[in-house]
Parts: sequence; C-alpha cells; structure tokens
Amino acid sequence: MADLATFITAMNDKMVEEHGGEARKWIVVGGSYPGALSSWFRNKYPHLATISWASSGVIRSIIDF
Repeated sequence: MADLATFITAMNDKMVEEHGGEARKWIVVGGSYPGALSSWFRNKYPHLATISWASSGVIRSIIDF
C-alpha cells in the first residue's frame, strides 16, 4: 500500500508542478482480495484516495492461504 501512496503523491506533485492548481482526486478499485486492499488503502490513506470501490471484497482474509 505504501508503494501506491508514493505513486499517487508523486503523480499529484507532478500534475501540480506542470499544470498548477490542486492535486487530482483518486479512486481505488478492486474485486475480491484487491477489493479488500482498496478498502484498506482508503482507510489508511484517506487524504490520498477520495473513493474506494470494492466489488466482492473479502470479509475474512486468509493470511497463510
């Protein structure tokens, strides 16, 4: 998740530098386990992700599948 946070921050900085104005709004999306990841990302980084959409996101993740 930290990699995605770094990417979003870098892209926002680049857009502001090149085009001025405000940082862009981001939506994180996923289905199944990536859906759960999108929800966790939004929970951990609410200042970076405006919306999280989880399609069939898992409720109980299995760590050692």
